[in-house]
Amino acid sequence: MNKIFFTLSLLLTICIVRAQSKAEKLDSIFTLLNQSDRFNGSILIAEKGIPIFEKSYGFSNVEQQELLTNNSIYKLNSVSKQFTAMGIIILKNKGKLRLTDELSQYIPELKFYKNVTIQNLLTHTHGIPDYDSIFEENWNKNKIADNKDIIKLYKKYKPTKRFNPGEKFFYGGIGFELLAVIIERVSHKSYDNFLTENIFYPLKMESTFDYHRFKHITIKKNIAIGYIYSDSLKERERPEILSNHGEVTWSNGIYGSGNIHTTTSDLLKWDKALYDTNFISKQDLDLIYGFTKLNDGNSINYGFGWWITEKEGIGKVVYHAGNSNGFETHFERHLDSDKTIIILQNFDATTPAIEAIDAILYNQPLHFVASRKEIQLSENELKKFEGNYAINENVIFNIFLNDFVLYAQLSGQSAIELIAETQNKFFVKKVDVQFEFIRNENEKIIKMNIFQNGNKMEAMKK
Repeated sequence: MNKIFFTLSLLLTICIVRAQSKAEKLDSIFTLLNQSDRFNGSILIAEKGIPIFEKSYGFSNVEQQELLTNNSIYKLNSVSKQFTAMGIIILKNKGKLRLTDELSQYIPELKFYKNVTIQNLLTHTHGIPDYDSIFEENWNKNKIADNKDIIKLYKKYKPTKRFNPGEKFFYGGIGFELLAVIIERVSHKSYDNFLTENIFYPLKMESTFDYHRFKHITIKKNIAIGYIYSDSLKERERPEILSNHGEVTWSNGIYGSGNIHTTTSDLLKWDKALYDTNFISKQDLDLIYGFTKLNDGNSINYGFGWWITEKEGIGKVVYHAGNSNGFETHFERHLDSDKTIIILQNFDATTPAIEAIDAILYNQPLHFVASRKEIQLSENELKKFEGNYAINENVIFNIFLNDFVLYAQLSGQSAIELIAETQNKFFVKKVDVQFEFIRNENEKIIKMNIFQNGNKMEAMKK
């Protein structure tokens, strides 16, 4: 009965929103998502720099029942990378460094990583492995690590490169953590002070800073607390309390790739600055939003801390998302129409509903699914989906079966469970990602489409 009522509520909502304003439509969607435990956070949607919708849903601190507000401050996770990239651009423009300079010029302790340039670090084409494994094996988890500790351990253990610089693209955090050290050594200022003096203060981003909750101990005013869903507890909990998330504490001192904290309104100030040629030149924007070219001539749709795509009927879009420690963030800029989507959440396993937002912003038909129905497929049917699917030769999904459950795993990432919705379509629980397998006339699977945040990616079966 509850499921039937929920579906009817969704249908009624969609019927009602056809006569509503954009703001009312957006509120209907996110109210429903919040009520179904699929959204807890703050949203700001702007057109030409003017907010058309700004609202917060849910709790900042669950234990104390403190509500989120539009002044709540969230950990940005990987959306932080674009600020580190801008720090490098600022130093470049001051004549302090060049993008072609090698890593060893500024961090000689890592001179064994030969031919790695600053541009390689910015574009994830450096080949240096992330710190997870080396710290897991060699770090005292009772101590909070920082970037200096990364350099010490890498100098001592010399982790082997994944590939030579420029050969491949492999997304991670280590490049930006090393860039943060370069910023400090070149500017003779702390990473936080440099960004504050050159970006946050000039742009009046008064609630934006590099912050480490466990290192700084005290919780700043308006800081939202992150929560992770625990399968064993069947509820959300602070990640530092869960035994399998100990890295949340010991890695908390590391910066450059994920610890900038901010509000939705401060991110809008940042968005406006990126249209201002007094702040950044068109030449630098072309660098930041340019595709990365590999040594073999192939291109990757990643610039300097930004993903780049084209959306049908929308045009050029640059965006980045982040997901860690209970925080899920999404910052998207529609460059051809000057529309901005800012979504900051402090619950994991939720959805930003980007496709629905796009439909509302561009007056397109609204196809919004608040819940999906799971079906059962046999083991033989599931085995047919197994194999490697390549978006390009550097970005490959492995689809595999384990204990009658189908999983998708991107190179270097954790596997995610796929839930069958139809004979060929799968979804991920509590995350807005869908996988569609395409067959030829002989019923042989030839490719896979991945749908996420309004984007479609095609992966051919190898």
